[in-house]
Amino acid sequence: MRLKQRGLILSLLASMTSGVSYLCNKQMLLELNVETSIVLWFTFGTFYYLVYLSLKGYLKYTLAEIKNAFREVLLVAMTSCLGALLWFWGTTMTDPTSVAFILQSTRVFTFIMGTLVLSEKLSFRESLGALFAFLGVFILTFATKEVQLLSVAILLTSAFSYALSNVLAKRYVERVKPLSLSFGRAMLISIILFIYSLTLRKLELLHSNTALGWGMLGALLAPFLTILLTYEALKCLEVSKFAVLYSLSSFFTILFGILLFSRLPTLQQVVGGGTIIAGVIIMTTSSKAR
Repeated sequence: MRLKQRGLILSLLASMTSGVSYLCNKQMLLELNVETSIVLWFTFGTFYYLVYLSLKGYLKYTLAEIKNAFREVLLVAMTSCLGALLWFWGTTMTDPTSVAFILQSTRVFTFIMGTLVLSEKLSFRESLGALFAFLGVFILTFATKEVQLLSVAILLTSAFSYALSNVLAKRYVERVKPLSLSFGRAMLISIILFIYSLTLRKLELLHSNTALGWGMLGALLAPFLTILLTYEALKCLEVSKFAVLYSLSSFFTILFGILLFSRLPTLQQVVGGGTIIAGVIIMTTSSKAR
């Protein structure tokens, strides 16, 4: 298989696993509280990394690398913790399709933050892309009964937190490899949120098999497989092209929502979500993004 074709397939698979994870997240939250759900999510994700790294023979080296760059990994994990908590809280208030579309704003925030850190100015094309993305959020917020202002504010703050985490990760990627950073991030998030949930006495000890099943599947798809597929795709494809294909994850959320739960999106979700995706594509295909 040609390198470019491999990259395209891996990018679409990463988009699909990410899209389906929003449905898993919602199903788990129907039976468990936010704190228990998020601890299980990242604990399962950490377990998958442990198994993968052990089978590959990379575990000892990866743990040593995390130890040597512990401060950097901790900062990425802490910013991700806030993003994850807000993502789970936002999901309890609305449906997975709207969540998937609104969290696409993470890419817009990441791009803007990266530009500010480099002391550069946004071009007209990039500004137009950001305008489209936030116009889409506006449509989702005020043009449908299913999305309320509070849930959108929470999810946008989650996107901002994840974007900050992404910028930090890009800054530290020369010191710690992406796989080590992802494993360390998942491991520290699970520890931090376990302590947080235990302190607040919000950790539920009794879980149904259904909730555990959705948690295990979601953790396999989102914090684990999506990351691995992304890294492999970026070895074969330009970042801008990957970003365009990955932005289709929201449409996979719609597709599998229809197939698994007969959940049809509203016209407002399609229009608002499509506008967000258009904005992301405009920004990520700019000359600077390349």
